[in-house]
Amino acid sequence: MTPAGVEVMVENGHKVLVEKNTDDAYTRAGAKIVNIPFGLNDTSVDKLLN
Repeated sequence: MTPAGVEVMVENGHKVLVEKNTDDAYTRAGAKIVNIPFGLNDTSVDKLLN
């Protein structure tokens, strides 16, 4: 996904998560930086979003 795609997703009410080493353009577009843990699952994603 491009930063422009992130912007569209955020404008439409979605939350976009990116890894901490992502280009600043993604965070400027509205993405949230997260430290992605090993073994990511639905429960850990819920915790990251809230």
